[in-house]
Amino acid sequence: MAHDMTDCCIIGGGIIGMMSAIELSTSGMHVTVLERGRAGTESSWAGGGILTPIYPWEYPTFITELGRWSQQQYVELSVYLQHRIGIDIERIVGGMIVLDADQASRATAWAAAEESVLSLITAEEMLTYAPRLAADLPQHGIWMPEAAHLRNPRLMTALRKLLPEIGVQLIEDCSAESIILQKHRVAGVATPTGDIACETVVVAAGCWSQDLLTRWIGESVIRPIRGQILLYECEHQLMAPIVVQDGNYVIPRKDGCVLVGSTLEDVGYDKSVTEAARTKLTAVAEKLVPELTPDRIVRQWSGLRPGSPQGAPLISQIHGVAGLFVNSGHYRNGILLGPGSAKLLADLVLERDPVVDPRPFQANDIQAADVCGEPAHCASHNGTPDAF
Repeated sequence: MAHDMTDCCIIGGGIIGMMSAIELSTSGMHVTVLERGRAGTESSWAGGGILTPIYPWEYPTFITELGRWSQQQYVELSVYLQHRIGIDIERIVGGMIVLDADQASRATAWAAAEESVLSLITAEEMLTYAPRLAADLPQHGIWMPEAAHLRNPRLMTALRKLLPEIGVQLIEDCSAESIILQKHRVAGVATPTGDIACETVVVAAGCWSQDLLTRWIGESVIRPIRGQILLYECEHQLMAPIVVQDGNYVIPRKDGCVLVGSTLEDVGYDKSVTEAARTKLTAVAEKLVPELTPDRIVRQWSGLRPGSPQGAPLISQIHGVAGLFVNSGHYRNGILLGPGSAKLLADLVLERDPVVDPRPFQANDIQAADVCGEPAHCASHNGTPDAF
């Protein structure tokens, strides 16, 4: 059996796939999103929803530029989804405190170069922003008042509901078996339930993108990096800012929920949760916020990030194959870079002036070395996800 023909088939229904579909659909294309499970329930659901890299000075300038554009889009997107879909994605500008004193000089130099708001603050000042922090704080920390976060499971739910309203066809529980080519041009996508005929394919399948693209980008360029998170439940909101130390974070939610994460584990496609991760993250939580005691833990889950060289995504046409594009490999920053990645991808597909310089995101001649992300810090949920 063959599916209806479409202009563009996007393989992957996470944040990148859904936002790419929205961008292309609103630009006039007939778009189909193909998702191997349920849209928005993999890495996009499992992360913390921070709208900044936790150490932005460790990333190249082109990531900062794309991230900044995306951050601005979330201001309007949160309002739009609230009015059209009726879902509050809880975008909160609560700031971020980084407790790593050894990062101070790099952070201030980066902020000056990028004209970003950042300052060094004392332990006493930290406690004015986050009174529930532990008393034995470093003497100085880094304060980023404009850092924001959102509730990514709610964003996923909202985007999934938006797709059919704008004419995007979403096919779930259906995997892409292969990309169909005719004389070095895309002709469609093969699935277990029949072929989808199209002239444009966008591979946005997170860490599963590698299986479809190995012949063009090489081995292990995009690979899964497991992250585990603990969910704490409190009677009231303990704090407003995100707190970061040693690559770990504490993220508050408006209703008192607190996320503590996250591990970085190169274990293939294993989404198991482990006691070792629980022990580590429990210690992180109590060290930073003593009120986060083990009896407050209500859930532990994992997700598989799409690791990539230097943690930078591939947003590009595949050289030598007309109509084949990739938008994947966002590692820890898929939520942050979602709007900008979708816009740049659509600019390339539609041959428009690109929102940012596309050259740093090209997929040609990628080397598989250092496929895991931030140099300084590179060392499952069960059942239907809830909106944590």
